[in-house]
Amino acid sequence: MKTTKAKNRLLAGPAARSACLIVMFAAASALAAETVMVQVSGLEVTPDMSESRVLRLLAAVEDGAMEYFFDAGHIVFNGSPVIADATHPAVLKTIAREGGARYLLEIRVAFAQPPGADEVAAVRAEYTLTRLLPNPGRVTTSGEIPLDEFASAVRTRAERLAVGFGSAAAAAAEREM
Repeated sequence: MKTTKAKNRLLAGPAARSACLIVMFAAASALAAETVMVQVSGLEVTPDMSESRVLRLLAAVEDGAMEYFFDAGHIVFNGSPVIADATHPAVLKTIAREGGARYLLEIRVAFAQPPGADEVAAVRAEYTLTRLLPNPGRVTTSGEIPLDEFASAVRTRAERLAVGFGSAAAAAAEREM
């Protein structure tokens, strides 16, 4: 009988209360987490632009968006960055839903290359956040992020600027989730 009372005291003590609070906190934070698929594509890409350079910058935009969502506690996965937005929207939504996403964030990045220059830079990002579950296909928000929002960062490397575009698009989209 003494061992049973001792076990009951352990289960009702501070350790049990702490364990209960940890489980409740974990459950509450899991409820707030959303699952998001991020798809990045090029916009206004011309044939004279370096394909490898454009893909590197698209990957940087994607990294920025995914890092933002991950740091905010969301579950995030991606499609492959593509130079031209050739995937049919219905196919993209099906892929996202099959991956378990509640939201699809599409980011389309416009590029510019000054005449005679080798460098390509991201100059604008358009984004669309679509809710997939429970009301499939409803656009939650969309917008544009111009280079002006990063005026203080213009002198940074192009990849860091591209990461900033991705992060800004994710932050704007998250406000509507």
